[in-house]
Amino acid sequence: MKQNPRLSTLLAALLAPALLCAESFELGQVSVTADPLLSEIFNDRVDAEQIDIYGDTTVSEALTRMTGVAFYSRGGRAETDISIRGFDSRRIGVFYDGVPIYVPYDGNMDYTRYLTTNIADIDVYKGFSSTAFGANTMGGVVNIVSKKPSRPFEGTVFAQGSIDSSGDQTGTMVGGNIGIREPHYYLQLSATGKHRDHSRLPESYDATPVQPEGDRLNSASDDRQVSAKYGYLLDGGEVALGYMYQHATKQQPTVTDPVYGREKYWDWPKWDMQSLYAVGKHTLFGGLFKATAYYTEYESKLYSYDDINLTTMNKKFAWKSNYKESTYGLRAEFTVDAAGNRLTLSSNYKHDHHKGYDIDKVTNASTLGEEFEDTTLSFGVEDSYRFAERFTLVAGIGYDVKSSDYISDPTIDDKKDESAWNPEAAFIAELAPKQTLRLSVAQKTYFPSMKERYSYKLGYGVPNGDLKPEMTTHSELAYKGVFNDAWIAEAAGFYLVTEDYIQAVYYDTLDGVNRTQNQNIGTFYRSGAELALSYIADVYEAGANATFLKIGSASSDKPIGVPTREYNLFTRVFFAPNLSGLVTLHGQSGAYGQLADSSYEKLGDVQTIDAKVTYLPITSVAVEVGVKNMADKLNYYDDGYPEPGREFYGRLTYSF
Repeated sequence: MKQNPRLSTLLAALLAPALLCAESFELGQVSVTADPLLSEIFNDRVDAEQIDIYGDTTVSEALTRMTGVAFYSRGGRAETDISIRGFDSRRIGVFYDGVPIYVPYDGNMDYTRYLTTNIADIDVYKGFSSTAFGANTMGGVVNIVSKKPSRPFEGTVFAQGSIDSSGDQTGTMVGGNIGIREPHYYLQLSATGKHRDHSRLPESYDATPVQPEGDRLNSASDDRQVSAKYGYLLDGGEVALGYMYQHATKQQPTVTDPVYGREKYWDWPKWDMQSLYAVGKHTLFGGLFKATAYYTEYESKLYSYDDINLTTMNKKFAWKSNYKESTYGLRAEFTVDAAGNRLTLSSNYKHDHHKGYDIDKVTNASTLGEEFEDTTLSFGVEDSYRFAERFTLVAGIGYDVKSSDYISDPTIDDKKDESAWNPEAAFIAELAPKQTLRLSVAQKTYFPSMKERYSYKLGYGVPNGDLKPEMTTHSELAYKGVFNDAWIAEAAGFYLVTEDYIQAVYYDTLDGVNRTQNQNIGTFYRSGAELALSYIADVYEAGANATFLKIGSASSDKPIGVPTREYNLFTRVFFAPNLSGLVTLHGQSGAYGQLADSSYEKLGDVQTIDAKVTYLPITSVAVEVGVKNMADKLNYYDDGYPEPGREFYGRLTYSF
């Protein structure tokens, strides 16, 4: 289900200078049978207008309000994650302008590191997605699409600051976009810097020996993001060259009570990613040919210290590590229309390379400790056929094959090749104008990551090169209707069956340490419903959505951090032509956490209320003040890792 699919006419008029200049980078979109109209039926979209209205600064914030998508703060790694209908980020394909950007080694994503300054759209597919995305989209797809200039010269600059409930400054953020558009070329530049000094805990938090009341210890972070894109417009086509660079440092707040997990005194002095890609399309043989080539590098450094002061490394568990990874690949698509059909052929090649280095604590000399290489090939075909004016059939099939090209550890015996067929089909009916019904079935596969197969987990794990791929069959019935151009109703019911589900289970005890191993533990079943209703008037908007999820299996193991109930409410009022207010409520419940002894505990309910006021003194300037977690509620997405309390912020934006 989408969030609000359109703005009120008054809101669009107010924000026109800031929002309606840049457009979405069409070459970065990947659509079912290359048909944008069909993609609107299959995907949920958050666009730049919504990101601006809600004040989202990160991708994780932008996705929180979407039905079927749950937010999860992975406290033990100081990162944010999402799940789509119960699938975590490792099983979700994440792309930037159609280029895969999830980390090759473990498939994880820290959605907080990705800032929203240059984002035009975020497309989310749940289950049914284009075969052109390639492998490892079993849990869904998130495609972040950048901006493209639409006017000769345009841009936006902003500055933002925040304070906690005690009045201390917690963070700052500055950034902007500049775009140039000429008849035959365009240029888009973007830069953002974000600093967080600390976060403050809610007043209801009770101190523990490792975490006092007040400021959260070791909660600082810094992010820098730069992107550039140059495009050239051809007769019958377009080609563009894009570059994105991210640099981040972050601290690791420790668990507040060892009952909930190991105390980690960690620090990430480096979390970097840079990607260079070229994408183009052109008419060919009566159809349209599109190709994307990319090269992406990742580097992260993780240091483990003796204690919470992060100054000494004398104890046994203190160490330094450095991961260097790279991915390069190519995607090709060809789409042709014939006899009422739209046919798309696609292929993907992706090569992943991981190197893990141990860094000497005294000399800082690096020693290669592990190295792995994988190659994945994918081929797909999709066809859509429209008949009787109101009905459309969509069918496709993909074939994926993964090979383990190199393993530096000779003691690990790995199956060299895994392959899978992934068929899917959908029936779409237009019940009436602006009302659609969709029935779809899709089979998707997840190949286990390098980390799941090969990692010793710092002495707490045992590798398993014999892991089999997971396979999920998605069945869904969905409806969307617009009534009187004011009411928007959406509903979906789904049933998912995952075979050969992978999870860490107890393996043995060695030298007093309980070790786990990733194994295929059996079949998981997911079923649920998503509901959304919104109302739009000239000076008032309101809406609500809810997600209900049930997960069952023959195993006693439980998915971690996945809520079974989630809801969002919002209301927006225009007090004057240049003054508006927004209040949002987000809640989720039913998730489980895992304690240090590997037992499970149901987490408490999460609920946050945010509010914001926007004032436009002139059409090119926006002044915003807001508050997050207005009730200062003590929330836990992960046991032992409390979320920040009440925080106030202000933002000034100038658009030209």
